Amino acid sequence: MIDIGEFLRECRLAVRSWVGWLGGAQAVPAFAADSLAAVGLLDREVQRLPVRDFEDWIALHTDLSSLDVVVLMETYGGTCRARMDDALPTE
Repeated sequence: MIDIGEFLRECRLAVRSWVGWLGGAQAVPAFAADSLAAVGLLDREVQRLPVRDFEDWIALHTDLSSLDVVVLMETYGGTCRARMDDALPTE
């Protein structure tokens, strides 16, 4: 079974890491105080990507999905629940 708490912690850590990499140490406290602070920083990064030559789409989508999860949970009070699907591999 999926550990939702661990999943959420990993999402936050992934976004925090990306924020620190893109915005430097000064951007991390702003993200810690308000997860929406990361949106502009990440938006600028995505806009500058070389779309035709970009190769790691899976990592990009994973990172952006992590931001979605963090913002929905922290800003809008969203919740996460696991739903097992027999069509998906579980191991």
